[in-house]
Amino acid sequence: MFKPVNIIGPKDYLDAIKAKTPAEEILWGDSEPMRSPLNPLDDPLGAIPIDYYCHIATVLFQTGTAGIVFASAVIDLVRKLGKPIQIRDAKTDKNLITVSPETDAKQIEEAISDDSDTST
Repeated sequence: MFKPVNIIGPKDYLDAIKAKTPAEEILWGDSEPMRSPLNPLDDPLGAIPIDYYCHIATVLFQTGTAGIVFASAVIDLVRKLGKPIQIRDAKTDKNLITVSPETDAKQIEEAISDDSDTST
């Protein structure tokens, strides 16, 4: 099975990934804008708050194949648009993987796998 994750990226990316995944296999939380601890007026990019760029949504996998479907949808979009997406553990907020165009679906599956015992 796969652990619950938070996915971070532009809202349109999250919406596109959600649209490519079956609702009966994957539960999506509402996406919310990220909040920056910094004052947007002090931002070196100018007065554009971080919530303009990034949103966060929690994803829960209901079936054993849901993570595979999710990984494929993420990698397809990242390769198409060429921009990274970050996937974090929903419980610990630890970065599990930053998906770039060079990442493959298997790397995402391994990163979100809930298997704590890797020995054979």
